[in-house]
Amino acid sequence: MLKISVVSYLNSKPFIYGFNKTNFNSKAAIELDIPSVCADKLLTGKVDIGLVPVAILPKLKDYFIISDYCIGANGPVDSVLLLSNVPLNEIKSSTRLSITDFSYADQGTCKKFLENST
Repeated sequence: MLKISVVSYLNSKPFIYGFNKTNFNSKAAIELDIPSVCADKLLTGKVDIGLVPVAILPKLKDYFIISDYCIGANGPVDSVLLLSNVPLNEIKSSTRLSITDFSYADQGTCKKFLENST
């Protein structure tokens, strides 16, 4: 049986709904995880398929995009919130950034933002 890791967020509900309405669910099992766990499971071979952030693609030895569908947006989104006790121009490159480990993509976004802002 195939193992599929899917993010346990609202935006993956259509995928899960469609999966459960087909007979494919008799051939595979869905595991609901946070994005970084989906990525780690795919990277370590604990699952066969993962609905993962594109940020992990360079870390994969081989990968296949198996459909034209994704979780995405055609404009600005509010998925990353960077908070500071000081103004942006006072943040130094040596500043410690605390971030959740839920999303590798969010970590990369914050890192790039700070690199380009300081």
